[in-house]
Amino acid sequence: MRMTLSLVISLFFVGQASASGLAGVGTEVSYKCKSGPGKTRTVLFYGDRGSLSSLYMQFGSGGKGDITIEYDAELWQYLSGIGGWNQEGDLLKILTPKSGNLTSANNLKEGSTYTGVVTYWDRRMSYDMKMSIQVGKATREKTALGAQNLIPVTTTIENADGKGGKATVSVKFSPVFRFNVEEKIAGALPERGWDCVTAGIKMDKELAKSAGTQFAWPDKGTVLKYQCKGDTKELEYTIQSAGTGNSVIKLVKDGKATEVETPPWLFYAGLVKKISANGKVIRTFDTGGNGLTPLAGAGVKPGAYHGTVNIPQVKDGKFTIRVAIHPETTYKTTPFGLVDIVPVVTSRSSATDLVNSKFFYSKELKAPVWFSLDQKFGGALNRECTLMTHSTYKKKG
Repeated sequence: MRMTLSLVISLFFVGQASASGLAGVGTEVSYKCKSGPGKTRTVLFYGDRGSLSSLYMQFGSGGKGDITIEYDAELWQYLSGIGGWNQEGDLLKILTPKSGNLTSANNLKEGSTYTGVVTYWDRRMSYDMKMSIQVGKATREKTALGAQNLIPVTTTIENADGKGGKATVSVKFSPVFRFNVEEKIAGALPERGWDCVTAGIKMDKELAKSAGTQFAWPDKGTVLKYQCKGDTKELEYTIQSAGTGNSVIKLVKDGKATEVETPPWLFYAGLVKKISANGKVIRTFDTGGNGLTPLAGAGVKPGAYHGTVNIPQVKDGKFTIRVAIHPETTYKTTPFGLVDIVPVVTSRSSATDLVNSKFFYSKELKAPVWFSLDQKFGGALNRECTLMTHSTYKKKG
């Protein structure tokens, strides 16, 4: 059924515009596409941290062949189609302003032009792109959401692919709804190219008012046993000290024991603080930047958190890391039935490697009911593990 404009507006304003100047958390926009990876496209604004909004974009209708892209962007990066932090398949892409006044487009003014240079980085390459953002005058247009004023914004990008190629991004931005009603990306911008127009909008009220999560361990003495596929068959964690701070866990992997020291939030991000075996430290993970520190607190809300991690014992062990806290959902397990989970999706990339992890954290069990680790190029990590027993868990009711 076609949504009326009055209904659209009432749904939208339940979630107010974010601090970034984009649509509020919980806003989900559907598009129809003339060209691109799929005929339909959905964009969910799921996080808001200061000037950055986190978006989850999906081409398709939930099938295996769907293409998904996650990215974090300020308003100017959203309008220009490049994003800021982009997680796309086997690549973590980071685009940062180098010179010019591009960031001034965060305070969008009709009739203005913003120019500058942006540095593109992924594990394969790094190069500079020259950009120009031209903002036109708003005009009244009919859309699937009703008649509204739309601001045309055209971005031209030189050296978009690092090989001299050019790209053009043309959008029509709604100053009321705070998202692009129309988007067309053409040219040499890597993994970007589509022509889409808005078909509908809805609001996830629960996501908009999420209280957030505090990551924790179960009680001291708890034993967690996992069945795994890949490089590991069985894992066993014994919680030797618990809390929200640094904790000690005995880890037995296929019969071989090690000791792990880590706060819970770091573990659910696919990392730890220190790993020891037979009294000897064999690996340390040193996190840098203050972008990850909010994960240690209470009320961690959906969105992306950025930082660095250095593993001195590993060649090319300096990684850039993006930790995405996804909206709470449900997951069906054989031992525990239907469980409410908070998915934690992490990507860390160095000059030569990429490690992706997913942890489905249960607030009730204070443990991941499922997790995966996938090292794309080093090959040492490749596992999926399901929680089978939890020694201190008592189902409510």
